[in-house]
Amino acid sequence: MKLLIPERRRLSDHVVPATILVRESRTMNREFEARFTAILLALLTVAAVLFAGFNYKIEHQSAIPDDGAWWMERNGHPVADRLEPNGPAERAGIRRGDAVVSINGRAVDSAAAVTRQLYDSGVWSKATYSLIRGSVPLDVEVVLVPAERSMNDWLRLIALIYLGIGLYVLLRRWTAVGSTHFYIFCLVSSFSTPYTTSVNSTLSTGVSSGPMRSRGCCSRRYSCTSY
Repeated sequence: MKLLIPERRRLSDHVVPATILVRESRTMNREFEARFTAILLALLTVAAVLFAGFNYKIEHQSAIPDDGAWWMERNGHPVADRLEPNGPAERAGIRRGDAVVSINGRAVDSAAAVTRQLYDSGVWSKATYSLIRGSVPLDVEVVLVPAERSMNDWLRLIALIYLGIGLYVLLRRWTAVGSTHFYIFCLVSSFSTPYTTSVNSTLSTGVSSGPMRSRGCCSRRYSCTSY
């Protein structure tokens, strides 16, 4: 019995340090994961803010031409589905149901093709629309105006509110379960819609499956799937 007591003490002396090492290792891993996550989120946030500023600068350097009409593709031709009251198209004499065949002598067979022709024409230029009204062909001249983009400013404000809520929850509840995921959700939500759609609308032309404004950028007035 006297020999067993020292042996047990030796075993306990080995077990206790091993347990402490395991706990310290787990603590270090958690600290590393927390630091790595914090650095990654900081980089993503900075990148998103820089991208937003770049997008805002590009948007205000270029004006988007608008003819004040919503175009829906029917029977291979864009058809005026709606007109902005007292807009360029209505003032030029375009009516609902008119089908546009060409703009400035270039054939158009989709709403995206109309958008490309408007970009080629530019703001404040006169674009000659060759229309078919019923079965009667006619030409009208539309003076293109800068597109209204005030909705984008409201979307940016909403994006900043989303980001602020996410930062508040993250800083106040850093160790809480789900706080990181919530911040990532807020970050993606705040910068995905108002900024990416704006950059895309400035740098390319779009394709729509429904009624689409000829200028092709997304707003409350029409639907747009990729632009």
